[in-house]
Amino acid sequence: MPEDTLFISGWAGPRFLFPKLAESCTFVAPFLPQAQKDITARMEENFSRIIAWSTGAHIVLKHPELWADKEIILLAPFLHLPRSVPDWALRDMQKGMRESPERIISSFWAKCGIKKTSVKDLDFENLEEGLEFLRQSKTELPQMPPPNMTLVRASRDRIVNFKKERKHWPESWLNRFHVAQLGHFFPETEITRWMGAG
Repeated sequence: MPEDTLFISGWAGPRFLFPKLAESCTFVAPFLPQAQKDITARMEENFSRIIAWSTGAHIVLKHPELWADKEIILLAPFLHLPRSVPDWALRDMQKGMRESPERIISSFWAKCGIKKTSVKDLDFENLEEGLEFLRQSKTELPQMPPPNMTLVRASRDRIVNFKKERKHWPESWLNRFHVAQLGHFFPETEITRWMGAG
């Protein structure tokens, strides 16, 4: 049931990008304003399903102790973002967030495939701190993925470079990936499809 679902969005992934999910699920967005520890606390709650996109999926992968007894759907996950987005580019984004945050977010959304053009009501300072988290954060995986986890990558992803990421995933995890014919952003219609496939 959607009301028993926790949806964890990605960096610069506010509620208005997912209006129906934000209404029907418990919605959290990293750094808007929830810190990782706040999101981890929500994961500990009694949800039967967790759906997470991008940075949200990365945060879920960091906490295998919280995977049990839940259906988990991870969309466009990554283990360490600087393997896909060079550290210098993330530093440039941090600098840009201090000088022209609307431009940085609009550019990021365009690369994701998000068709929104209005950047509004976002916590620019927390998002800048979130980029520092993404520069530093990495995770290692257990050898086998849990049977309750669905993994979906995007075929046209311009953020997560799966060719560079894949050598860091155990083969047993790679064999579990589904491929969506999308860019990095998963629109609500696609997320709903994976909810129904679970």
